[in-house]
Amino acid sequence: MMLKSVIAFLLTIALSGILPCGAVASPVVVQETKDAAAPPSAPPGALALWYRQPAARWLEALPVGNGRVGAMVFGGVREERLALSESTFWSGAASDQHENPQAREAFAKIRELFKAGKHREAQPLIRSMLGRKRNYGTNLPAGELLLAQSGTEGEVRDYLRELDLDEAVATVAFTVNGVRFRREIVASHPDGIVAVRLTADRPGAIGFTLRYRGGAHPWTVATRGKDTLEISGRAFEKRHSNGQCGVAFQARCRVMAVGGEVSAEPDAVRVVGADAVTVLVALNTDYQGRDPAALGARQIDAADRIEWGQLRARHVADYQRLFRRVTLDLGGVSAAAQPTDVRLETLRKGGADPQLFALFFQYGRYLVIAGSREDSPLPMHLQGIWNDGLAAGMGWTCDYHFDINTQQNYWPTEVTNLSECGQPLFRLVASLQEPGRRTARNTYGIDRGWVCHVVTNAWGYTDPGWAEGWGLHVVGGVEGPG
Repeated sequence: MMLKSVIAFLLTIALSGILPCGAVASPVVVQETKDAAAPPSAPPGALALWYRQPAARWLEALPVGNGRVGAMVFGGVREERLALSESTFWSGAASDQHENPQAREAFAKIRELFKAGKHREAQPLIRSMLGRKRNYGTNLPAGELLLAQSGTEGEVRDYLRELDLDEAVATVAFTVNGVRFRREIVASHPDGIVAVRLTADRPGAIGFTLRYRGGAHPWTVATRGKDTLEISGRAFEKRHSNGQCGVAFQARCRVMAVGGEVSAEPDAVRVVGADAVTVLVALNTDYQGRDPAALGARQIDAADRIEWGQLRARHVADYQRLFRRVTLDLGGVSAAAQPTDVRLETLRKGGADPQLFALFFQYGRYLVIAGSREDSPLPMHLQGIWNDGLAAGMGWTCDYHFDINTQQNYWPTEVTNLSECGQPLFRLVASLQEPGRRTARNTYGIDRGWVCHVVTNAWGYTDPGWAEGWGLHVVGGVEGPG
């Protein structure tokens, strides 16, 4: 099959340049199936990133996502931290004011000067063609869910933080005072939510306080009944827009306990003495006219009627339908008995670990599935669907860069049998045709075809960028039928 030959070729090139001197790669075995009829050949644990300590920073946290909503799982013992994101949580607004009114005349003059060989004389006119940033906007982080767990004071033993790539489940487990605590976190595509399951091997041992911590965007939090946090806010910021435009969002977090007591504070939900607890998190925005309150209510109410085992099974089956289409065996599975960070350090020191390359190959496929599904409202931005605010706070924004970054996000879709995951990007490109025709006409004086440049956003930006060094990188456009 073509998939086998493409992956084998790419891996041969990669391994020849990446494996340390003296290391020998095992034969590459790629298996492709139409669907998830059989599990991967690797033993349990081989398809997992796992660690013996919590994440100390955002880049060490474990990502889960359902193609729209994402969370970074830190795995703290006394406090779990989920850094939330949502692909449509954008500041800014659509506008016809990004075009430079001098662009069309400047372009005509530049063409004449180029024809005359006067390139130096044409250079100053470039500034008259650049777009205007105005309320371009950026994707923003959606705040953090904080879960302060009681009964965790004392010596921590047998800590494990794991991301199972075969099931798309993040797990945190540890023992304190003789009690084994366990959390499982999933971002369910079929149910549109993030869910956290807390259990222990001693009845009545689960207790915690659930709170929300927002970012720089305006937000409010309140409790609804005794078991639900309700968060509202706006994607307002002043670095890439005027601080007065952006989507509205609402998040609902419902706590479902088995045993124990659930109570509400003004800005928190508290659980005491439960045997097990499921926390359901729905996050939506009003992007393109959606009703975030109604969507969240439907998602939470529907998930509330499902037992945890069924919700988890639905999530795993939906995910494995895509993930299990490809398996990769490079040998060296025994190395998976070591934590992932230990394996990376061994590799840096010259050790051989071919299975680590297979693991990261599948991690890349996992991120594509978690970040972009066939029905995702927007494609992956510069950070996938996850967002720590770094790119959003820089001179550029957390948007779509067509010089290479967006393409890089989607390189694996076809060659690793994830074609459906590319659909959000194709829809974004198609949506740029109409604003791109206006840009072609008003910036270049061309009435046939359409154009976009190096960056775009959730609002259909197609004009040149606002800096000389990169703003006039033309991506191109193809005239459609008619």
